[in-house]
This record gives sequence, C-alpha cells and structure tokens, in this order.
Amino acid sequence: MEKTSRVCVTGGSGYIGSWLVKKLLQRGYHVHATVRNSGDDSKVGHLRSPPGADARLSLFESDLYTADTFEPAIRGEAAVSAVRTILQLCELSGTVRRVIYTGSVSAASPLKEDDTGFKDSIDES
Repeated sequence: MEKTSRVCVTGGSGYIGSWLVKKLLQRGYHVHATVRNSGDDSKVGHLRSPPGADARLSLFESDLYTADTFEPAIRGEAAVSAVRTILQLCELSGTVRRVIYTGSVSAASPLKEDDTGFKDSIDES
C-alpha cells in the first residue's frame, strides 16, 4: 500500500482502533477515523497527538445504528467494496458458518435503563 493511501479505521477512539490510527499515522498514511463524538477531547484528543495527525487525520462522527453516517468516511474506499463482496460470497457459499469481525462489543453496548448513557460493563459470556 502506498504511504499516500487513505485508510479508514472504524471505531477510531476504541482501544484497537486508536492503536491502528497511531501506527498508520507514524507510517505516513492518511487516516479517516470514525468516532462517536469528535468534539470530546477526553475520547479523541490522543488521536490528534501523533506527528502528522494535524495534516493526515480526519475524524468523522458516526453512529453504529445509522449506517449512512459512515458514508463520508468511506467514500471512494475500494476496500469497503471488497469487504462487502467477501461477506456476500460467504453468505452465498452455504458453507461459511462464521465470520470473525474484530471490533468492540461496547460499540453497540446497551443503554442504561434511564437512557443517561451506556452501561459500564457488559457480560460477554
């Protein structure tokens, strides 16, 4: 991949996503990262600190439950089409029983009963 290539990292403020953003920036890539709230420095401030982030990092607010909020971050990304094709072929195969997607369950964590935010922990057992 050319260093001038653009890479989209969904969940850019999460544990895995933030490490990916940091490493990609260190290697000279342009990074589009989706986050829940680009204005919350406690969640995204560390993404802006690596050298080159000011010129090569773009943050996009996205909501997991509203698919079209991801469109600006992935517009023109060939890899998105490739992943879609792979998943469609897995579905059509009739033999693929499971696809492993590395992401955080907390991205879709349930809301607190009083709708004041997300639950602090999730039982994944």
